[in-house]
Amino acid sequence: MSQPFNTPFWGLAIASMIGIAACSSPPNVGTDLSEAAKRADYPTIQPLDALLASQPAAIDIPSLTGSLEGRARALRARANALRTPIVDSDTRARMLAALARR
Repeated sequence: MSQPFNTPFWGLAIASMIGIAACSSPPNVGTDLSEAAKRADYPTIQPLDALLASQPAAIDIPSLTGSLEGRARALRARANALRTPIVDSDTRARMLAALARR
């Protein structure tokens, strides 16, 4: 039984990937900062208790749910409107009759 990485194909494939990676340019990290940002002090580390105490305001779940239900009803109504026939029955009958004459 042969071993999977013992074939010349895999060696060539890995060497090609390394060669392609070596030809790429390094990312420009930190070069897009403004001068003011470069001169700014390093941010202070805040205690975790202070961060946990300053939680955002509570979300009004009933109003959010109501607006989502309203949007869902509107989307269902639009979908039902799209399910109606595009061509009315009289026009469809005339088109079928014209096709039958050919």
